[in-house]
Amino acid sequence: MTKARYGVSGDPAKQVDLTKTIQQELAGGNFTIRADNATAGRDPAHGTKKTLELEYTVDGQAVQRSLAEDTALDLATGQLVAAETKPPARAANRWICFRKVVRLDETPGQAVARIAADSKYWLWINGERVVFEGQLKRGPTPDDTYYDRVDLAQYLRRG
Repeated sequence: MTKARYGVSGDPAKQVDLTKTIQQELAGGNFTIRADNATAGRDPAHGTKKTLELEYTVDGQAVQRSLAEDTALDLATGQLVAAETKPPARAANRWICFRKVVRLDETPGQAVARIAADSKYWLWINGERVVFEGQLKRGPTPDDTYYDRVDLAQYLRRG
């Protein structure tokens, strides 16, 4: 790892140099690099989208890679890493985003989703908001639940 800067690309005043931090992680056997404020130790540009600009060498070849904020890269495979399924350690008043890419040969006539959540949720498909503050039911009855029934077909696209 020869260079690792997290923040607003091209603006050194709004970047954090993570080169040594990532070198230490690699030396310790951790090859997953995360582009986030936690790794940087602070938010170098509050309210602005950030990237992690990497420069490193693989088998004698120089590589430059840019990671969007809140993504991770496995340097051993060169592949992006899926989002973690567990919430952050301090999860109070936090939003968690789950993303799934699905390829369709054709659009279905009907695609009903039954969505149950333990708190309000929002659902977007292909950049369009489908559900705003989906419903929930809380209470002491474990055998009784509520779910939203949403037909997703009109939001799905081929490809």
